[in-house]
Amino acid sequence: MLRLVAQRAVALGRQVAHGDFSPIGATSYTIQVYDGDILVARYYNSKPKFHECDVLLCPPGLERFGAFNTRHVQEIFDIGYREASAHLGAIEAALEAIVS
Repeated sequence: MLRLVAQRAVALGRQVAHGDFSPIGATSYTIQVYDGDILVARYYNSKPKFHECDVLLCPPGLERFGAFNTRHVQEIFDIGYREASAHLGAIEAALEAIVS
């Protein structure tokens, strides 16, 4: 997410690494492969921009979920919320630095 504030930007980023791809069925396997492709493309497109982030969040535990995981939305949200809450001071400091 990139938010423009007072002529400067504060970038908040997130990167997720996924685990094993084990085929359960043809459709499931295809989704897992496609999910892996998205992960690799997203990583290589995002990595050069990491240095532009004022705060980069990498919540542990998200590696268990894929881009198409809809069954664990609340758990995914909770993991991200806890990570953002834990780094709220750094986020506020980054925002304060550009406002003042």
